[in-house]
Parts: sequence; structure tokens; C-alpha cells
Amino acid sequence: VSGHGLGPSLIMASVRAMLHVLTRTASEPDRIVELLAESIAPDLKQGQFISFLLVSLDPQTHAVRFANAGHAPALHLDATAASFRRLEATRLPLGFPRLLSGETDPQLSLAPGDLLVLGTDGCIEVTDAGGTMFGNDRLQQVVFAHRNRPATEIVAAVRDTVQQFHGRPLPPDDSTLVIIKRTSQPVATAGGCG
Repeated sequence: VSGHGLGPSLIMASVRAMLHVLTRTASEPDRIVELLAESIAPDLKQGQFISFLLVSLDPQTHAVRFANAGHAPALHLDATAASFRRLEATRLPLGFPRLLSGETDPQLSLAPGDLLVLGTDGCIEVTDAGGTMFGNDRLQQVVFAHRNRPATEIVAAVRDTVQQFHGRPLPPDDSTLVIIKRTSQPVATAGGCG
């Protein structure tokens, strides 16, 4: 939510409550975000917006569907190709008219070793003493360098690198990073006898 303080906090609480309801009535990320945008619009002040990313992961098929309302960073590391793909915006942030006609419910599949890197801008907008931002490129370099480690260790490596880059205590900004890693092939299950 753009802005700081009590107002944006209350709006985020409303968004969370609405999501609990909407995810019970719809399953497609794009549809959920569209309904959320319609529901929250009356509560947003002129010029206020919400960047938002909704990801649906099927643990059986490893299919990932998402709706991205102007949120970054959102990345897929393809372990086989050793390259990143951005989970591009499918719409503008909530609070803007739906002018962007991005791909509806884009889908990808996580292969063993693949990573999803999802975070808030607080992870990439941290600056060094000279005012240079940490940025997406550095984030990708750190994640790629540690891609063979468990997800929790990759998050720790990013946190440590951002802290070192910043050179002083990190600001109390919204800084969240989630890394999802597919670690193996599906396990075959045996059928029962009756």
C-alpha cells in the first residue's frame, strides 16, 4: 500500500480480510485480483495504490499461476536454463484503471532446482552510502550464486548481502523476501490392496 502510517495499515488489513473471502469463491489469481481491485477501490484515496502479487502453486503438478499488479521483485529462476524470468505485470497496481492488458493467468511449471523469488521493494531499494540502489541485478546475482543451497539459506545470503551493501543498520521499511524452491522429482506412490 502506498504511504505509511495507520491509514495504509488499515487498508492492508482490509485487503487481507477480502482475500480470505475471495479465495473461497474464486481460484484463478487474475479473477481474485480483479475482484479485490473492485472491492478495495472505494477505500483508496485519490493517488493511493496497492502493488500486489498473488501466486497459486499446485504442489502435485508444480504448476504456478499468478497475477501481478505492478509488484517487484517477482522472479522465476529456471535451473535448467540457468536464467531468470520476470513474472511480468498482468495489470496496473490496484487503484489504477485496468488499462494494462497483460497475459491473463500466466502459468509456468517448476522443475527440480527451480526457484520463485518474491519480495517487496524494500529488498531492492536499499541504497549504499553513495545513493546507489541494491536493485534487481544484484538480487539476481546473489540468488544465482546460492541457488544450490536450501531456500532459507538463500534468503539469509540475500539479507546478509543487502546489509553489507547498505553499510549501516537497515531501515525499518517493509522488507520481505520469500523464496520457494522445488527440490526433487515427485515421489511415486504405491496403490493399496483393497
